[in-house]
Amino acid sequence: MPPPPDPFHVLRTHSASLASIAFGGGNTLLYSGGQDGFVSITDLRTRRSILFWKAHEGGVLGVGEWDGRLITHGRDNLIHIYDRLPLVRRAGQLNGAPTSGSGLEIWKSLSVNSLNFCGFTLLPIPVSTSVPASSGSSSAGARAKGDGEAEALLAVPNLLDTELADIYHLPSMRRLHAGVNTPKANQKGKAKAGPADATRSGLIMSLHLRFLRLEAAMASSSSKHGDREQGKLVLVLGYEDGRVDMWGMPVDTGSTEGGEESWRAFSDGSGQVGKRGWEVMWSGKGHNEAVMAMAVSSDARYAYTVSADHLLVKYDMARLTLQALTDPSSQNLVTSFSTKQIGNASLAISSSDTILAVGGWDGKVRLFSAASGKPLGTLGYHRETVQCLAFPQGAEEETGEAEVLPDPSTIELGEEDSDDDDGPGGRGGGKERWFVSGGKDRRVALWELMDFTRVEGGG
Repeated sequence: MPPPPDPFHVLRTHSASLASIAFGGGNTLLYSGGQDGFVSITDLRTRRSILFWKAHEGGVLGVGEWDGRLITHGRDNLIHIYDRLPLVRRAGQLNGAPTSGSGLEIWKSLSVNSLNFCGFTLLPIPVSTSVPASSGSSSAGARAKGDGEAEALLAVPNLLDTELADIYHLPSMRRLHAGVNTPKANQKGKAKAGPADATRSGLIMSLHLRFLRLEAAMASSSSKHGDREQGKLVLVLGYEDGRVDMWGMPVDTGSTEGGEESWRAFSDGSGQVGKRGWEVMWSGKGHNEAVMAMAVSSDARYAYTVSADHLLVKYDMARLTLQALTDPSSQNLVTSFSTKQIGNASLAISSSDTILAVGGWDGKVRLFSAASGKPLGTLGYHRETVQCLAFPQGAEEETGEAEVLPDPSTIELGEEDSDDDDGPGGRGGGKERWFVSGGKDRRVALWELMDFTRVEGGG
């Protein structure tokens, strides 16, 4: 195996530890947030920061993009959604941008509970419920029928109880589901005892909202609901005590009437959505300490977690969903792999669902095959903990994110901004194998990974 590469470029925009990072604008932009509340937007063609401003009073917990809009989540208990970014994807320029320091105009804000230090998760609602969204990407998503407006579901920890989760609708900002994971004792009526009943498990450390398409066999096995169920909204929660809970709500995507509404149904702390409700599909502990980071595959079939221990834990969500109907306590579909490093802080999965990146307390990034857990290599640059990681968006996520405004005022590229420096861009390479890491050392490293196709095939 060839020696690990050095980063082809290093960004030193931030003056505080990095907290969150994400690709946007069809991979032409890089969003990053620091623990001092500052947010940077970097043009990846010129590799220069084009906007840098204080977005929150307190650290940034999450950054992302939805429908061409930047979303930031801060420790000041606010989520900001900004005006659309007028992008010219091919040129990699930001049109009509405000001057550096002023930031973007806030479109809408949402008050949330940020005590958990847990960032938001976003799931676009599909254009047609007959073709459900398969990922939780923050790309320009599907647009609702008739009104031409993009919609999404956004999940965060509950306003009052840090062990529960709330789900909001965008752009209306309505809370659709309140108190998911409410203890059974507090719910109306009697419910089956399950692993989630036993004890309280501390703060939510990480959460992911996805749509899991059930295959024909799975759909037939879940016919207990008495109607046509083709998928589930799945909320995966990682807790302070190392536990992971998987909650699901059926979504009837096969019916035009009522199917579309099932994406926007309401529920309260009892978890009821009409005759249906949120149900715990599986609960178990892959770690003895807090879940430090979680990643979920784009098709929602697998989830992965890391902790202060040396383990990378893989959860087969699709099979757990099916098996939960008969044995919710089963552990045999959870596997652990050793990272050979005690103390891991961040985790990311590639858009192809093939590569996992684990950021360690020792400043190194370790790469693994998502299928087999086989080590693929180690990247070393950061001097302190690797706080955040991001892979580029997939081709499906890029679609429709760029907008060309009529008669725009563009940022002209001077000679000093040319893309002839070292790195994939200067050699004519694409960004599909790019990768970024942000550290406590205030630096963002840009990497180009090798093609691991053969290695994974052998795994």
